[in-house]
Amino acid sequence: QRITSEWQFQPSSSTVSAISPHRFRDSAATTLAILDPEHVRMVTALLGHSTPATAEQYYNQARTLEAGRAYRANIRKLRGKASFSRKRARS
Repeated sequence: QRITSEWQFQPSSSTVSAISPHRFRDSAATTLAILDPEHVRMVTALLGHSTPATAEQYYNQARTLEAGRAYRANIRKLRGKASFSRKRARS
């Protein structure tokens, strides 16, 4: 409850939305799972949950995000090589 009341973030820019306490907690848990997956069970204590089931969900979410980012990076590399090859073939 204390984290919820103290972490009301209101951005100074009108182009950015306010971050809800739920989104803040979700982001913190996902970031921990991405940066330190070996200690993902700390999410249970961070969020104040009694079982590690939620920590496992954040771990899975973090792995999915990482896989998506790696996939996107590989597609961009392939597209870059393909467009370079087409330009070179025309020269």
